[in-house]
Amino acid sequence: MSFFQKFFLYYFLSDEVTKERLLSFARDCLSRLTADNTNHQFDDTISFLTSAITQMSTDVNKVDSAVNIRKAKTDTVIETSGGLGATMSKLEGIIAYNLDGRDTEAYKEFYPNGISEYYKPTREEATKLTARITTATGKYNTQLGVKVTNELMALDTCYNTARSSQTSASGNVSVLKVNTDKDCILLDKELRNAMHTVAMTYPDDPAKCNSLFNFNLLYYIAHHHHDVFTGTIAAEGTAMVTNKTLTDSYTIQLKNTGTNAAWWIWLGATATDTDNSMAIMVEPGKSIIIKPSDIGDLAKTFLLIKNDSSVNAAMYEVTIIG
Repeated sequence: MSFFQKFFLYYFLSDEVTKERLLSFARDCLSRLTADNTNHQFDDTISFLTSAITQMSTDVNKVDSAVNIRKAKTDTVIETSGGLGATMSKLEGIIAYNLDGRDTEAYKEFYPNGISEYYKPTREEATKLTARITTATGKYNTQLGVKVTNELMALDTCYNTARSSQTSASGNVSVLKVNTDKDCILLDKELRNAMHTVAMTYPDDPAKCNSLFNFNLLYYIAHHHHDVFTGTIAAEGTAMVTNKTLTDSYTIQLKNTGTNAAWWIWLGATATDTDNSMAIMVEPGKSIIIKPSDIGDLAKTFLLIKNDSSVNAAMYEVTIIG
């Protein structure tokens, strides 16, 4: 997807982003925007996004239900076509006797290739076989007798009824999938609107903007090792979380688990390095997802946190994923 398409057309629509992941991301985004909507700055965005999520959720559920119905119909077709073998095997001796033997032309109209081709036929083969049985039965119904004729004729009726039902179910799935494709386009539009709105609300604060969107939810992520660090920092105190070489292949989840004090986090060259212009503040009760280069020079290995309050203790939870 080109930059032009991402910027002006569709940002979230790709083969890698399933409808289920897009919905998960949208719901998470809606939750974060709602929690951050203290001044009602996101009211319109939340309203439009809620409507798009509701519509897509409804149609995705309809598709799931329709797919299950189609599977049931398909199973019925398979069972019906599979029944050809049982019926034609059961009646083979009777048909041979009533049509004067297995070497006759009449018998071979039913079994030109033996009984085996009636077992587990494909959909196309089953259609051909039931038509063959119907034609031959109509031709020799007098010799076969009423009971055998009725049983043979029923094979075509049962199979075509099941196939018709399956085809109808498949068509319903196709229509519903078209609807969900339209829903995806609408949801993409509202999510892009949310991104632009957040960017204008918090200009020059990429960390804050990033905290409102968990893009990891959009893509399949293999299981990565998680290092979780928690602790309490006294008023105006500083803590070293870890001394580790970090690259941007890592993701860092920051969570302020306290209620009374914000804290700053950065990468330092030593365990006593002071905070700098790249330090990021995390407010009480808030969480942010960042990459290591957002908070300092990657050559620095000490992950440090400083309590911003001169009165209250601060609490943190830092998860390094990678």
